[in-house]
Amino acid sequence: LVEADPDGWWYSALLADGRLAVAFLGDGDLLERPLLQADPEAWRERLSRTAATRERVEEHGYCLDTGSSLQAPLQVLPAESSRLDSITGEGWLALGDAAAAYDPLSSHGVASAMGSGFYGGNAIADLLAGRDEARLAYLDVLQNAYGTYLDMLRGHYARERRWPDAPFWRRRHDPLFALEPIDSDQ
Repeated sequence: LVEADPDGWWYSALLADGRLAVAFLGDGDLLERPLLQADPEAWRERLSRTAATRERVEEHGYCLDTGSSLQAPLQVLPAESSRLDSITGEGWLALGDAAAAYDPLSSHGVASAMGSGFYGGNAIADLLAGRDEARLAYLDVLQNAYGTYLDMLRGHYARERRWPDAPFWRRRHDPLFALEPIDSDQ
């Protein structure tokens, strides 16, 4: 379940063992200090302002009044898009998250890691067979894939229009959001 709020968005997923994983994703420089320090009370207060996420969390036995059933400590972690400046070099190729990391809203990370593993494995086999053009071919595949991802990400964020003046959403609606020059001279 994904639910937007003025400062970011909530994600929740039922795990195989029946527990519910819940995350709030926002920009660290815009969030209140108690949230950044993983303060359970600040987290509960923010969660209480949601609709669908709050309902889902309560259905799974979490009481917002007492904080009961919190089974793991809160964590604050980075989850932004990023990419290495150089994803290939003499004798090496970056694969998976080592090459690029993806905004969780895109649900693109696992598929990208698998794809880069497939193409990287083929490139490595070709390089070992003396086909030096394989490095540039791999670079081209990953460059194009990351550009396509950035286009998709802009489209995801463009759909939310309820809070045009909220800093989080204003950033994502900026025409330059997720536009990153890709250096093809690696």
